[in-house]
Amino acid sequence: MLQSAPNNLKTVIMKKTTKIILIAFLFTGISLLYKSDIFAQQEQINKFNTIVKINNDGSVNIKEEITYDFGDNLRHGIIRTIPTIKINEKGEKFKITIKDISVFKDSGEPHKFNVIKKGSSGEMELKIGDPDKKVSGENFYEINYLVLGGLTYFEDYDEFYWNFTGNQWDVP
Repeated sequence: MLQSAPNNLKTVIMKKTTKIILIAFLFTGISLLYKSDIFAQQEQINKFNTIVKINNDGSVNIKEEITYDFGDNLRHGIIRTIPTIKINEKGEKFKITIKDISVFKDSGEPHKFNVIKKGSSGEMELKIGDPDKKVSGENFYEINYLVLGGLTYFEDYDEFYWNFTGNQWDVP
């Protein structure tokens, strides 16, 4: 009976060691899975330039140059949200009209896009990209549009208040 005790002890130790090794492999596998997501390139906006020209008639031409990096992700394109309601200091709301919209690639070729007007939120979305094609990596978007009703006139000065980049981006 004394001889079987060491064999039982060896069996218990082997079972515990096997459990520890299996748990270690499990944690290693899970951490590698999460690390692969962490190390995968995240989407981000690498560059966002805005050129504004206020015209004599009070309209405003806006040109946005956006360099968007999709990383390893496959996407159809970007969504650019533009405000269509302006609220003054008194809390009064004014409608802004956006028209003459065009979108180009860095090559000068036009990008496909759709305009979605969100009346309740006072915004419009430009869904830019080909619904039949996905892109990844760095892509360039030039967005041009005309703003009507964007200026505010005061007794001493006129003001163009505009959130150039918007608040609707889900990426840095």
